[in-house]
Amino acid sequence: MRSVKMSFQLYLILLVTSVLAEKDKATTEPPIGQYFHWGEVDFQSVSLSWETEKLHSLLDAEITIKAVLTPGPGPERSTIAYLSDGEVTLDGLIPNSSYAVTAAVVRGKTTILELKKNIQTKVVDKSLIEKFFHWGPITAKSISLRWDLEGQDDLLDGVIQMTAVRNSDPTSKTTTSEPFSKGKATLDGLVSNSLYAVTVTGLVEGYKYFDFTENIKTLDTGHGKGGVARTGGFGITSVVVGLLFTCMALVLD
Repeated sequence: MRSVKMSFQLYLILLVTSVLAEKDKATTEPPIGQYFHWGEVDFQSVSLSWETEKLHSLLDAEITIKAVLTPGPGPERSTIAYLSDGEVTLDGLIPNSSYAVTAAVVRGKTTILELKKNIQTKVVDKSLIEKFFHWGPITAKSISLRWDLEGQDDLLDGVIQMTAVRNSDPTSKTTTSEPFSKGKATLDGLVSNSLYAVTVTGLVEGYKYFDFTENIKTLDTGHGKGGVARTGGFGITSVVVGLLFTCMALVLD
């Protein structure tokens, strides 16, 4: 009987020792979350990298990164990679927008790690966008705009919206929109010889991707179809090709 009691006591001692060892191991081993590092947030992407040499036993696990527009509802974006890849980038985000981003490391059906981060995407550099757009022709009654389709993959399913507000009458507004894939749009029904603030907006899934504004003057009636009559910034510098040709003709005569 005594030997049984001693055996039971020995078993309890070993059990407690084992539990304490596991607890000590759990507290001394660093959490794997420290090996993951969020990268710079761009105007349409966010990246996450990790130290593969510290995660060698998990390299076959998958990592899913998902971004949800906030406040919702809104379009979600997600992508999957393996830990053996060392990094993952989630593209297709909307510029100048807030997202709740979640990264989950999963092996089989077990979630090993979940990271969360709130981000704000950058505003699109308008100077980079504007170079793809070309004004003209400008007439007495219309303002046209063309754009390059190449190099703008993120906008292929989007819409370009043009809105013109006459400076002399801010309540007067003319709007048109065209699929980005069309490559051009025209605002009709404008007043001749008038200065307009024309705003160009790129929409993707109904959300604003970018916008920029130019001051553009329609031609005077009688000068026919001319080139771009455009004013940039705060200074007014009109270039009216139809008028220029008329003056040249008078000089030559």
